[in-house]
Amino acid sequence: MKAADVMTRDVATCRVDQTASDAARVMWDRDCGVVPVLEDGRVRGIVTDRDLLMAAQIQGKDPAHLPLSALVPGPVVTCREQDTLESVLDTMAARQIRRVPIVDRNDRLVGIVSINDLAIQSLGNEASMKHVAKTLAAIGRHRQPVTAVS
Repeated sequence: MKAADVMTRDVATCRVDQTASDAARVMWDRDCGVVPVLEDGRVRGIVTDRDLLMAAQIQGKDPAHLPLSALVPGPVVTCREQDTLESVLDTMAARQIRRVPIVDRNDRLVGIVSINDLAIQSLGNEASMKHVAKTLAAIGRHRQPVTAVS
């Protein structure tokens, strides 16, 4: 199977010029915990509900005045529609991420795949279930603590 076979296609997004409040509203309205952030139609980053809360708290800013551009500083990990589910799982494990935006050959967002999507897809297939379990263990392994922000 390919990423295109299991991805969620109707993905709620925000633009890079919007705020943390805007992303929180999208998450609330769509009952999701993650929003890809787009710039010129391409994925610039991805923010989670935890990212929004932590950034607002640590920076002491009102989420309405916290630009998403400040929360998505680097390149985002993506996969392609034609990538195998095994490849998507390997990417998640290596990068310790639970969700991967799926892009087309022009790097335009076409969907998103979560570890939950892959777990559901693997039901009844012991080899796939083991791969999902190993990926989840890799995602959950402890990382080095981040240096305190002044």
